[in-house]
Amino acid sequence: GRLDRGQHGPWYQALTSSHKETAYGLGGVYAALAIMYLSGMRKGEALGLTWDEVDGEHDGFITLQPERIKTGNKRPFPWHRPITPEVRKILDEQRRFSTSDFVFESWHKRGTPIKEPRKAFAVVNKRSGLFKVNSKPISSHDLRRTWASAAEFCGLNGFTIRALMNHSLSSVTDGYVGTDSIERREQLMAAAITVENYLLEQGCAA
Repeated sequence: GRLDRGQHGPWYQALTSSHKETAYGLGGVYAALAIMYLSGMRKGEALGLTWDEVDGEHDGFITLQPERIKTGNKRPFPWHRPITPEVRKILDEQRRFSTSDFVFESWHKRGTPIKEPRKAFAVVNKRSGLFKVNSKPISSHDLRRTWASAAEFCGLNGFTIRALMNHSLSSVTDGYVGTDSIERREQLMAAAITVENYLLEQGCAA
């Protein structure tokens, strides 16, 4: 499943309201959901983020090493994901409450990342009013599909979508070309911002 165009607004507004209403430092799980929505990152990649990865080797990019990447095959190079403006705001807010190396630290088990956002998804899905008892609610993978659909709607080509979503590329050469040149990183940043702006426009729609 995924969010259809008319569902973005109710779902994203339910998410942001739940985040704002959550007490000091406890809203990290909702912030993580927002980053999944705005970036298409996998659940494990987003929840396991560390500040070292956010402040990585390329300014303005999250850097994940191969051992943190799930692509279905072994990958000899890191993944660099643009930090778009709204994602940057979320990360900066998280930094205010951070007490560990993890961006999304578990409130119940300090010093470790949040493992499972199922309860937060349930709160947001219910609050959005989109899902009846027998319908399948939105999950982390559905947010990823939503991002991919938005990227296609915005006109991104398949290579750029794969690079931004950390999908398996066709060769080692593709991987290095994907994010390692300055020109390519600028192109990826511009593409990621285009998708983020579209998602925010849809998410803020009444």
